[in-house]
Amino acid sequence: MSRLILFGIIVFAFCMIFSSCKNSVKLDASKLDTAYFTGEYKTNYLGKIEKIFLKGNGWYDYLNEENSDTIIMNAGKWNFESGKTCSILLADYPNIRSEKVFLDGGDKVNLSLNVNTHIEENLGDLETLVIDERGGELSYIFAKQDKIRNKDYLLKVE
Repeated sequence: MSRLILFGIIVFAFCMIFSSCKNSVKLDASKLDTAYFTGEYKTNYLGKIEKIFLKGNGWYDYLNEENSDTIIMNAGKWNFESGKTCSILLADYPNIRSEKVFLDGGDKVNLSLNVNTHIEENLGDLETLVIDERGGELSYIFAKQDKIRNKDYLLKVE
């Protein structure tokens, strides 16, 4: 039993030493541009799927799987804004769910989605807070589907 405990302590110490020797990384926000954000994003908000496809020409397509795979080509314009925070602005976002998510908008809303710049699996995801019908806040997150390019926007720190 004491050998097992000693072995566990040695493994734990080895893991701690190894993890402290790895180079840390951070997002180089100065590299972010519209090319980084082009591609497919998907949300599964309250069990209902929506997708947006941000295109290099400044337009986005919209897909709603709830409404018989509704696809709206060139649904609206999108724009990347950087500063203290990074965000994606979506003009004329279709608010066509059977139960409206954005209650103050009608059939189209303008969305400001914050870009997740933390170094984790959610890097590059877009999110906004939504007030649900009970008055609580929930995150409406569009997950970036192709994160293979994320590595080009990371900065290694010694």
